[in-house]
Amino acid sequence: MKELCELLRNGDNYEWASVFSHFHDETKIIISKNDFDLDSLEKLIKNIRNSFSRGSSLTTLILSHENTEMKKRLNQDFSRARARILGILKDMEYRTIETIN
Repeated sequence: MKELCELLRNGDNYEWASVFSHFHDETKIIISKNDFDLDSLEKLIKNIRNSFSRGSSLTTLILSHENTEMKKRLNQDFSRARARILGILKDMEYRTIETIN
């Protein structure tokens, strides 16, 4: 989350950077609790997943920068970070499903 926030800030998209900064803060709160709060984690996963849903501006976002080489690098890194987060979300969603034998 922190890496994505930095990419968004560097790409002049402070609104989405704030959203993911908030998600990062929520993550730290969930981790810091003595008792694991599955409901909070599932809510956070859902909120992050919704950020990447169709119709969200995040799915078509292109980061900007006055230096064209930096802009290209930022967008490549942004694309990788999105894919990595979506992979992590998928894994977390799988791990939070309770299986019944």
